[in-house]
Amino acid sequence: MEHKSIPLYLQALVVVYILLLFGLGVRSLVEDDTRFGWGMFSYELQYSISYSWIDAYGNEVSYSPGDELRARTKRKLSSGRHRTRYGLGAVRTWANGYASYMFDNKNDGAYSAFKVTLLHRKNGEGEYITETFTHPKDV
Repeated sequence: MEHKSIPLYLQALVVVYILLLFGLGVRSLVEDDTRFGWGMFSYELQYSISYSWIDAYGNEVSYSPGDELRARTKRKLSSGRHRTRYGLGAVRTWANGYASYMFDNKNDGAYSAFKVTLLHRKNGEGEYITETFTHPKDV
């Protein structure tokens, strides 16, 4: 009986798949963003999010998301309190992406920045931690 070897491209495909699984796991741990990663259900993040435009004089004008948010995105990024198991890194990515979108596409030129204020805590324990993101970042 003759033994057939597995083609090299199939062996490479298995190695690439294993590296991808390992890389996504390491990424989730490093960035605290458990989408596609190993730590998906390690904790629940409770967060509250609010938005404002900043004019040229530094004054803030409160903003409530409108119809630019739909479906899941509206549930994750609308003003108010939320919960997720995706991790803080995911929420930061969503908030920064929304700030970038709003400034680049919805700014009529009257404002110098779009600001996102994020309050969060893990597993409902301890005090809320406040983070602020602006787009553009140098404001």
